[in-house]
Amino acid sequence: MAKTIPQFLFYAVNGLGLGHVTRLLAIARKLRAHLPLSEIIFLTSSEAEDVIFREGFAAFKVPSRTMKTKGELRAATYA
Repeated sequence: MAKTIPQFLFYAVNGLGLGHVTRLLAIARKLRAHLPLSEIIFLTSSEAEDVIFREGFAAFKVPSRTMKTKGELRAATYA
């Protein structure tokens, strides 16, 4: 019987920084080190898909829930 290739799908939700992406990248790097033939794909509503791609992982941008329901993004304030 043929061996199946492990497949992993990560979803990094839209946030104000790279926290979600950074944590998932750490997990993905370990998976790649232990299972080099595995397929690792990221879905993200973050603007950081280029960071994921530079790490050598497939990354696909999906609309955030806010964008989908309201069609807009609010500016973040830090006051």
